[in-house]
Amino acid sequence: MPSSATASPQDDAVAESLRNEILGFDAAKLDVLKWKLVLIAALSTAGLGLGSTSRVADTWPLLCLLPFACLYCDFLYLHLTLMIVKDNFFLRTNALLARTSWSAFEQEGFAWQFQKIPLYRLERVVALGTTVVLCSALAAAGLLLTYRVVQPPRIAQPGSPFPFLPISFTIAGCLGLASLLTLYVMYSRREQLFRASGSRLIRGE
Repeated sequence: MPSSATASPQDDAVAESLRNEILGFDAAKLDVLKWKLVLIAALSTAGLGLGSTSRVADTWPLLCLLPFACLYCDFLYLHLTLMIVKDNFFLRTNALLARTSWSAFEQEGFAWQFQKIPLYRLERVVALGTTVVLCSALAAAGLLLTYRVVQPPRIAQPGSPFPFLPISFTIAGCLGLASLLTLYVMYSRREQLFRASGSRLIRGE
């Protein structure tokens, strides 16, 4: 049954367009996560020299690119998530859903997604947690190499062709963590602004 007696084809068309946008953004988020795993695997394989005849130490500098590849994917992921929040905000605060012929179940689907439910928080933790783990591991590896707790061949030894590689690992890892924190704080503030504004308008304040 239509959810409102004033339902119009125009409102249905706008709401359907926004719903398709949300579904598109959601699919794009999954693609970003997939390519993030591909980038991590490719850079790790190349950096560790797996399947290569070259010496491992010659390819280790590629590992410094891991945090920045992850940050690029995380930026896209958070941007797409924010676009979903924005579309839901528009649907709910402009009373568009109430003027469509959608069922109560379809409308509830948007309300369910708009709220910060545990499922979406878990997805975000997994998406951003991989970056935190990789950056922390890279920074820790740099510290271990710097203080010579471990000494792989041709690394952190006198006459090494990469004398600054250990500290580069640490800098890249710490820079990745700091950048991710900054990015997440900026995203969280904008998301809270959307949600707070939407809640006030929905209550008629």
